[in-house]
Formats: sequence, C-alpha cells, structure tokens
Amino acid sequence: MSKKPKTIDEYLEQSAISENGKLISPITETHCHLDMLKEINLDELRAKLDSIGLSRLITIATSNKNFDRVREIQSRYEKTYFTLGTHPHEAKGFGPADLDYIREVAKTDPTHLVAVGEIGLDYYYDFSPRETQINVFKQY
Repeated sequence: MSKKPKTIDEYLEQSAISENGKLISPITETHCHLDMLKEINLDELRAKLDSIGLSRLITIATSNKNFDRVREIQSRYEKTYFTLGTHPHEAKGFGPADLDYIREVAKTDPTHLVAVGEIGLDYYYDFSPRETQINVFKQY
C-alpha cells in the first residue's frame, strides 16, 4: 500500500528548520547580493548560514561596478558561487568589455561562475532607457 502524498497545505505547515535548528534538507540560496550588505559582517553571516546547514549560496553581480567585489566575496567562502551580468537598471553603464570579462571568467573559473545574470528587461522603473536595455539584452 502506497503512502498518500502530502497536500500543499501540509508542506506549507512543515517547518524547514528542525528542532535542533538545522535545515531539514539541503537548501541553495540562489539569489542574494552579499556585496550590498554594508552593515552586516559577512563572516558572521556565512558562519550562521553554515551552522544551520545552508548547502550553497549564489551571490549576484548587477553591473561591471561590482564584478570584482562579487568574485572577491565568493573567494572568501566555501560553497559560495557567483553570477556576472548587467541588471536592466544598469544597462546604461554597459560596455563591450563587460562581455569580454564575463567570457574570460567563464573560461578561467567555470566552477564558481554558475550563471550569467542579472540580465533582462525592466520597464517598471526605467532607470535605463528601454532601447538601451533591449540592446544590452540582445548582446548577452
């Protein structure tokens, strides 16, 4: 006799943290901006995340202005990975050298560069002109 699958409500009621304060199953934080956490000690944060059992963490670059910082943060912590890209808000600061840099890093550090992004189109705020966003998106 097979066990009845849990309902959505039963999954939502279940805590992801066990009684001993550890995550019940491996979790990867797929999108965070560690470079933007100016008031938080990253060593303490990473130690806390390790203590509860976070399996992996991916910190996201938003423009050429933080490519190096995101890579530097990744190099300090095990189980930490990064992405490189140009967020639509930052499209006006994009240049062809950005893609050259990303391609080079993809060749030299394919273990830690796990994706290209942020990229896309964001017409809500229009911090960069729409045509610029489209042009940058097409280049990626």
